[in-house]
Amino acid sequence: MSGTILMRNPPLLSTLIYNEIPALESAAISFSLSGMLILNMNLPATDNQTFELLHYYPETAQKFTTSYNLDVLINKIAASHKSITTGNGPSGLFLDHLEPITQEMPVIFALGALLAESESGLVGCIYFKESDIFSETEKSCLQSFVELAAGSVRLRAAAELFKSEKAKYSHLFSAAPEAIAMLDEHNRIIEVNPEFEKLFQYKKDEIVGLSLDELIAPIGKMDEAKHLSRENWEGKKVFIETTRKRRDGKLLNVSILGVPFDHGDGHLRIFGIYRDITENIKAIEKRQNRLAFIENLGRLSSELINTDIKNIDALIEQALQMVGKSHSAERAYLAKINHEKSAIEITHEWVDDKRYSYIENQPNILISEVGDYLEFLKAGVTYNLSRNQVGKVKGTSGLEFFFDLLSIESLVNIPLFVDRVFWGYIGFDTYSRTVEWDKQSVDSLRLTGQILINAQSRKKTEEVLNDALEQVKSSDNLKSAFLAGISHEIRTPMNHILGFVDLLSEPDISASEKSDFVKIMKSSGMNLLHLIDDVIELAMIDSGQVKICEEQCDLNRFMQSLLVEANTLKSDLQRNEVRLIVNGDSGLNSPVILTDEQKVRQLIKNLVSNALKYTLKGSVEMGFSILDNNRIEFYIKDTGIGIRPEDQGIIFDRFHRLNNGFSRSFGGAGLGLCISQGLARLFGSEISITSAPGTGSTFKFNIPYKPYLAPHSAAIPASIGSIIYNWSGKNILMVEDDPVNMRFLAVLLLKTNAHLLYAADGEEAVEMVQKNPVDIVLMDMNLPVMNGYEATRRIRSLMPDLPVIAQTAHALSGDRKECLEAGCNEYLAKPIDKNLLYSMIEMFLKTGKS
Repeated sequence: MSGTILMRNPPLLSTLIYNEIPALESAAISFSLSGMLILNMNLPATDNQTFELLHYYPETAQKFTTSYNLDVLINKIAASHKSITTGNGPSGLFLDHLEPITQEMPVIFALGALLAESESGLVGCIYFKESDIFSETEKSCLQSFVELAAGSVRLRAAAELFKSEKAKYSHLFSAAPEAIAMLDEHNRIIEVNPEFEKLFQYKKDEIVGLSLDELIAPIGKMDEAKHLSRENWEGKKVFIETTRKRRDGKLLNVSILGVPFDHGDGHLRIFGIYRDITENIKAIEKRQNRLAFIENLGRLSSELINTDIKNIDALIEQALQMVGKSHSAERAYLAKINHEKSAIEITHEWVDDKRYSYIENQPNILISEVGDYLEFLKAGVTYNLSRNQVGKVKGTSGLEFFFDLLSIESLVNIPLFVDRVFWGYIGFDTYSRTVEWDKQSVDSLRLTGQILINAQSRKKTEEVLNDALEQVKSSDNLKSAFLAGISHEIRTPMNHILGFVDLLSEPDISASEKSDFVKIMKSSGMNLLHLIDDVIELAMIDSGQVKICEEQCDLNRFMQSLLVEANTLKSDLQRNEVRLIVNGDSGLNSPVILTDEQKVRQLIKNLVSNALKYTLKGSVEMGFSILDNNRIEFYIKDTGIGIRPEDQGIIFDRFHRLNNGFSRSFGGAGLGLCISQGLARLFGSEISITSAPGTGSTFKFNIPYKPYLAPHSAAIPASIGSIIYNWSGKNILMVEDDPVNMRFLAVLLLKTNAHLLYAADGEEAVEMVQKNPVDIVLMDMNLPVMNGYEATRRIRSLMPDLPVIAQTAHALSGDRKECLEAGCNEYLAKPIDKNLLYSMIEMFLKTGKS
């Protein structure tokens, strides 16, 4: 089998062999050999053996490759390659004779040996001798030459391999992405790569020969570093994640892999491989913080859902603190739009330094001052700003002032909506540094805001529900109390009536006792009737059955008649130290108006009755005036105990009565003010209160002012009655402690157009004469405090010419004499004859003196 010779550029190993060719050629020359071939041959794997001719000598030696079959010798050389791989060198020369392929060539002798093993095959050397076989001397010498050449090739190959490996190591060491330091047996630095210089900020020339641990181990980690070194020198690999320090003292999070290795010179070396894991640690911490944040947010959400609403505000502020701190903010807050004030109002806040608190320094910002910023928030825009972006980002024009005023360096404002209605926003900002919040952080803050606003909404909803529930409970309680009160007010007079009815049947009851019993029964019956009237009227007002029925009403006469009725109430309540005052509007063009006189009277009487109840001394004043909007305002003013502000909103509630002993002492169902408010509303008004404890009260309401346009004759309406006497401009003082008698006199005298003054006892009568221009006095002689006799004497001493007419129930002749001796000008016995009264007054008023 002949081989195919391929000539190629020699590989590295062939280049090494060429360095040995001169010695091999010298051997051929020394022994006068026919030639020499150096071949690179593939291991036999196929029927065709492929050879690569690396070198031949001399030129004529090339003929051996074409004229002779070299397979036998080459296969022997190939079979000996194991001696090379085991490191034993060539096992000897292989001697053989070679038959020529053609008859023209002679038989020659060849001697072959293996020089080296290459990646592509085996390299062998073959010597040729044509004349004779190789002698032992030639064989021995040639073997020595080949062995020297093979050894030299191995040494050169090893040197080249070492050089190559060293270059590769140097490249890997320098290009390694990790920081690497090589240490000697004393833990001193032998070599460091560029990444080590970069990571720890040292130059190699500065640190070679220094102790690595002392160079980069922090004080607190020195024991750890020494322990790792001991482990390495014991031949163990070590791995740890810890901290090391840079040249500037900054601590780095690093992973350290310590690998011991034999340097080949009998000395152990250590590779210290460092990786900066600061970003990994940050990522892990960020992930852990986010997991903790989500866990805390979940817990917070649960608490906000399940806690009592009184704890929600505190939980919201805790949440702002937790979220603010975990997201590097220095302030966190909820800002609500207050539409009534047209302002942005901070409702909840956390700040790490109270000096920078919004609530303490700037709790409200006018909406008009922030320009379009709020409109963009309302449209759903989230703002993530630093100071240098203000004015450049859409909607932030004009905010520079607030960034300066509130010391803002960076902020996040996220809009919040309740049922798709813009509520306000949640804000996070800083005042001492600039922070950039990434999308994940903003999403977390947005989630927080929605949770908090849901809690706030829940709180408001539950507060409304609780208020409604309290109102229902209160209403039920008040209704129960009201019904109990009504029951009491009904049963009390009924007990009087039924009790005294039983007593009337007793046989030993005297006539006077029976008369007293009848009076009590009548009074109780009237009280019961008033209560029933009030309840029915209140029900009619509630059902809308009460209507305004307008008729003519002379305001002056109306007020005078109210004064008479007020005196009756005053007497019933025994308010002897209370003065009644009536005032009108002197600028009134027409005193006759169209209104529902009965309802206005009832309204005022209820208010006057209430005023007298709570006024022990002083005065109760009633009057009216014309308002600019063509309405008449009535007022009732007293000097009584007054009403606390917190009670002013409930006194018109039918289910409320002020809970104090003074109020309860008067009894009654407490419906008067409720009815009055209902009547005032029929006139398009509300009763207002101005009051304070200890200063009295003023009640006001108003009705439409509709002047009555009388026919051209301007006759006084017939309903008023024909006027027998006209004493307009005259002041008549009526002194009477019996309200019925007082009312009787007032009814008679109101028809005369006189101005009436009232006194309930003698002392008050003397005071009235001193303070008012009185034209005539009607004096009851049986009076409380100071009787009529003594009062007349004092009046006479003050005003000798003032007419005083006595009116008394004592009708004996001696009674008249006693009255005249006391200073009275005339005497009228009760029951009074109205015509006699008119004529007597007319007589004294005409003469002008007693």
